[in-house]
Amino acid sequence: DQCNAQQVLPSSNNASANVKFPTVTQEPKKTKRKTRNELAKATYIVRISK
Repeated sequence: DQCNAQQVLPSSNNASANVKFPTVTQEPKKTKRKTRNELAKATYIVRISK
């Protein structure tokens, strides 16, 4: 799952979000929070680069 997310990230952020959300629900809350922060960072970086 992580490999898929990393491959998808560069091409489009929305796709990465779709990939991560199903896996996130299965993971513990700590990991869930961490993934949310990483996702937020990714979107933030994308906005700046644009």
